[in-house]
Amino acid sequence: MRYYFKYGTSAKVVTAIGVIAFVCFLYGIFTMPYTFRWLIVLNAALALVFIVPILLSPVYYEVTPDGVQLRLVACSIFFPASRYEVAPEPPIWDQLTVWWLGTGGYLGYLGWFGLKGGGSCWLLLTEPKKQVLAIRDKQSKRVIYINRAN
Repeated sequence: MRYYFKYGTSAKVVTAIGVIAFVCFLYGIFTMPYTFRWLIVLNAALALVFIVPILLSPVYYEVTPDGVQLRLVACSIFFPASRYEVAPEPPIWDQLTVWWLGTGGYLGYLGWFGLKGGGSCWLLLTEPKKQVLAIRDKQSKRVIYINRAN
């Protein structure tokens, strides 16, 4: 069975602000004359900041006896049961300390975050204060947290 991700209020608000900023940014690119090449490079880099999270935002996940299939906008990732163990856990929002790489609300909380007591994890959360599903690598003990369907 497929479980589709639902976006929480905070993710919706931050995403709306991000979309408005991106539209204003695009307007600026196409209406202002640029004479410096470095401005073109800067604009391309800033466009990537807005586009990459869209491609990496989660759509749904599916748990089967073979493993977990995670569908993102741009691709699908399969976590085989032979290598990964999957377990429901309580919300981890209060355990997060440092945001190393990713988005802090724009299309959810996506990226690499630090945890209290050391360690780090990858997050794909659209509702940060809801229960999560932990996908743990049996070999390296790395963990990916995604929102769990209620």
